[in-house]
Amino acid sequence: MTNEELYERINSMLKEQGVGISQFESKVKAETGKYPNLKITKSRLSLPNTVAFPYLTMFFNDDEMHELTLKKIDSVGDNGEAFDLLDEILSSLEPSKEYLYKQRLKRKMQREVVR
Repeated sequence: MTNEELYERINSMLKEQGVGISQFESKVKAETGKYPNLKITKSRLSLPNTVAFPYLTMFFNDDEMHELTLKKIDSVGDNGEAFDLLDEILSSLEPSKEYLYKQRLKRKMQREVVR
């Protein structure tokens, strides 16, 4: 899933609920103290701030959240609190066996290409 698709999914689901993306971002900021930066997800092609990830579970299934969390971990590196939160989210997800199989196959193919 691309960052633009991520943004579009969040935006369309919020519209269905009658909530604007700015309202949602304000709610996350009020609860966490940090701005989630969902709007820049589309324009800068970067993932939302780590604080937004617990809230993203209402927009994505476990397979998609697993993929997004791994992608965010790759981009965050070893950044203390952020890494702990992402690791906690990752351990709480239960991706499907089919999804995990596809991920392993994808990594195997990537390793073979590198060789």
